[in-house]
Amino acid sequence: MNPDDYAGTTATELRDLIASGSLTCLEVAEAACDRIGRLNPDINAYVCFDRETVLKDAAELDRRQASGAPLGPLHGVPFAVKCLTEVAGLPHTHALVPFADNVGEKDATVVARLRAAGGLFTGLTNAPECGYLKLLICIIKNTGIFTGPILNPGGPGARSSPSFDRRPGPGGLGSMVLRRSAQRGYIR
Repeated sequence: MNPDDYAGTTATELRDLIASGSLTCLEVAEAACDRIGRLNPDINAYVCFDRETVLKDAAELDRRQASGAPLGPLHGVPFAVKCLTEVAGLPHTHALVPFADNVGEKDATVVARLRAAGGLFTGLTNAPECGYLKLLICIIKNTGIFTGPILNPGGPGARSSPSFDRRPGPGGLGSMVLRRSAQRGYIR
């Protein structure tokens, strides 16, 4: 799968292609990683992304499928969450300098459930300083305290929007992502 085909494929289509054997989780992960790697330097949507971990996790999902184990409803579908969401072993800064050394101890419930459903975690996406409390200031300044400026159309969920506008993947979790995705025709 090439990264441009990946960008135009819905989560449901990816799930069905993987379940049918037309695509492997690894092929989808490689396309996702290539697209993230190409777009992220310009849009700064991902603040924590590890290609090798994504590919390793995808290979494990392929092994699970090959073993005949039951597949979850999101088997192999890539997803990302904002850096405000706790993920075990990854920075959990709340986008605040005093928490720069904070590391997630466990997956937030939503992350654990997405993984349990077979979702492929691709990384943490950018958020305004202190999350929602200082959203207006960050919109005005158009900057993130750790990660620098990003494309930002403004409003809640603005930090997720750049990645959705450029479609690095079929899913992400952030404020108002579903509403914005529906408005832009990404959810059918």
